Amino acid sequence: MKQTMVSRRVKWGIGVLVFCLMAVGIWPKQLASQELSHVLPTQLPPIHPDFPNETGDFLNYVSAPQPAPYVRLSAQTITPMPAVQAMMDQVTKAKLRSLIGDLSGEWPALIGGVPYTIATRNTDSGEPINKATQYAFEHMQASGISTQYYPWAIWDLSGNLRYSNRNVIGEITGKTRPDEIYIISAHLDDAPYHSSIAPGADDNASGSAAVLIAAQIMSQYEWNCTLRFALWTGEEQGTYGSQYYAGVAETNHENIKNVINMDMIGWNKVPSPNVNLFTVSQIPQSIQNAEVFSDVVGAYQINLIPAILKDYSMGYRSDNREFWWKNYPAIGVFEEHEYDYNDFYHTANDRLASLDLNYLTNITKAVIGALAHAGNCLASQTPLPVTTPTPSSQPTSLPTNSPTPAPLFAIGGIVWNDQNHDGLMTGNQDIGVPGVTMTLQTTMGQILEETVSAVGGRYSIYNRPSGEYVVGFASPEGYTFTVQNAIYSGNSSSSYRLNSAPAVTTGLTAPFVITGSNGYINAGIVSIFPTPTPTPIPGYSLSGDVWIDKYTTMGLPGYFDMGSFGGGNDPPAYESSVALMSQSGEILQITKTSQYGNYEFTGLTPGTYVISFTPHSGFGFVTKPPWVYSGERTWADPATGATDPITVTSNVGQIGAAIIRLPITTKWLPYGFFLPNTIRDTSANW
Repeated sequence: MKQTMVSRRVKWGIGVLVFCLMAVGIWPKQLASQELSHVLPTQLPPIHPDFPNETGDFLNYVSAPQPAPYVRLSAQTITPMPAVQAMMDQVTKAKLRSLIGDLSGEWPALIGGVPYTIATRNTDSGEPINKATQYAFEHMQASGISTQYYPWAIWDLSGNLRYSNRNVIGEITGKTRPDEIYIISAHLDDAPYHSSIAPGADDNASGSAAVLIAAQIMSQYEWNCTLRFALWTGEEQGTYGSQYYAGVAETNHENIKNVINMDMIGWNKVPSPNVNLFTVSQIPQSIQNAEVFSDVVGAYQINLIPAILKDYSMGYRSDNREFWWKNYPAIGVFEEHEYDYNDFYHTANDRLASLDLNYLTNITKAVIGALAHAGNCLASQTPLPVTTPTPSSQPTSLPTNSPTPAPLFAIGGIVWNDQNHDGLMTGNQDIGVPGVTMTLQTTMGQILEETVSAVGGRYSIYNRPSGEYVVGFASPEGYTFTVQNAIYSGNSSSSYRLNSAPAVTTGLTAPFVITGSNGYINAGIVSIFPTPTPTPIPGYSLSGDVWIDKYTTMGLPGYFDMGSFGGGNDPPAYESSVALMSQSGEILQITKTSQYGNYEFTGLTPGTYVISFTPHSGFGFVTKPPWVYSGERTWADPATGATDPITVTSNVGQIGAAIIRLPITTKWLPYGFFLPNTIRDTSANW
């Protein structure tokens, strides 16, 4: 899994300071427990990478969609099936331990009938990753399912082969609806990079073992839909294996109904049943599939607490993102990262002994059940008769002298709403636009391929040889194209990544040539309707923010930390109800916070007012801090949500409210410090 570590010194300082505050008795008291009815998410960072590449080739930053409070999309009730329960019962700690130990080099694994210790699974490690993929191939094949290697390759800007490897794909072809495809997946490769010792037990032998055991168990039954079991390589370098696979699936118009991708599902140092299910709001089916996962957990009484999280940046750090970017419904299944981050992430100490096999077993059971129930694909409750699998004719090792295939390239980019009409993708204001049609054409106007922009406005067309092309964009109704080929003055070397290529009148780009790199063509659209000029409102304003007090400034609760210690530690609580009242309690205005957590009342006459905040269900208020600090602090009374009277004789700002999840519990954080969750909240990103 691709992830950024937070400074241990920062955690050390915060832990010591908080411990001291607790010792002297100035820490906020616990609030009454309430049932958590929905997950209040954090704000996505304003950027995420396109065409991810280890060296930054074709790295483009675009505004990601803002997460929204989770609202259930379906009312499906899961009825337990005996066959699914029987499948779950076959998942045992012993089986998972054996698979993870084999994959992480705890002992020699039997590969091709010969013992071999897999010391690393780095994508570029040569023989070790070759042996790891062979191990996976043989295990799937031994389950009696059709198994194949799926080669992929990545070239650099000069046309030189940079990375190549192979995924392992097992398939159970559906009996009556074979075109409906359901996938369980994980990445097989690991880190640290370029190291001879990289066990990768949690990241991601845990997910890989779950895929292998799911293949072995689910192959015992007949299915109406097609099930695939996929192990990717190249994830740590940029989700290359899944990127290539998803691109080809899109080109072939495959009907992928669900992808359950597991990444790091075994670490549980702080014993907790929490499991994160990452989805995206622009693909509602991904949310519905996560709801099925959650329903399966309840129906089969699995000891897990799933959290369905929409549009979180953490969810974009594994292979599920490649399917989102092709408009395929996918779920990213991850262990709890908020209170309990893996101490040994991307180190040689990521070993089998550090995993919670009970926790891993429960997640594996839930994944099997979720896939079985997602499409009602199970054809029979009765297992198939045991048969001896036919050995595959596929080679068990990569050929050493095979010719390098001719390079094929991707053409893609971003379609965005150019809010300021400057012809450039800039800042948080320019949001990617999904659903825009574009065609790849020859210079004579022949249409070679058509596609539609996906989540975040991304589009891509794969497997194109060198040549001269034109891309045509169709502007949505009510929009036209922004200024063509605007010049970016900040960094001329990257201006081609930021401007809009199509002509304003036709939507066609100028012909461009691909001879040794991927083509990167962006398009900005603008509304044809003029933006109305707001009418100035006389009077004064009263404004502030509502935030989740996740990780406080200098360890002090009740302050809005927007940037210290790495930036943006307290996520905004948007759609929070805020009321403006007179001093006597009369409600004068009601509003809700924006996607950034802020609110504002305008047109106020001089006088005394009270602000009343209403927390989201399952949340309460942080106690008002007694000390003075220059930043914005919470004004809300924990019992009533109301502020003290506020005198307005000019514009007044920073009248905020800090909320926290209920009930308050004490959790151990990485590196041995403990903090109550007035500081850390599971709905926010680490």
